[in-house]
Amino acid sequence: MQNDKLQDNRIKTCIDKYDTLYFTHKYKYNDLKFDSSWELAYYIWLKDNNIEFTYQPRPAILYFWNGDNKYHKYYPDFIVNNEIIEIKNPYLYSKFLLEGTKDNAKYKKMLEYNVKILTDCSTYLNYIELQYGKNYLDKFKL
Repeated sequence: MQNDKLQDNRIKTCIDKYDTLYFTHKYKYNDLKFDSSWELAYYIWLKDNNIEFTYQPRPAILYFWNGDNKYHKYYPDFIVNNEIIEIKNPYLYSKFLLEGTKDNAKYKKMLEYNVKILTDCSTYLNYIELQYGKNYLDKFKL
């Protein structure tokens, strides 16, 4: 019974705080979790170049999706020089463009906030390879 209550609380917290039941964190570096090697490479590049930034800034940006008639939370990847940055590979970016989807509702809110979407992180990935070695990011996979 106690385990069921804990599980119910975990589910409620995940939905309330993160708008999802599933976590996709794939990397851990400096006690922070990252969804992709691209995010991690960009983070390291910013740190190494002494650029001030905030990773996963709070509070969330709320957006509404007609599909479930609910508000959802969007947490950007970074704020750099007062600019909101989101990192998406081209496939995930293409999902933003599908009208009527939850991703599209999120994308429209991102446009309202002038979010800069990076769909090519080769500069940051190349930097990591040159500075730390080809397989450096693999060390931080979860």
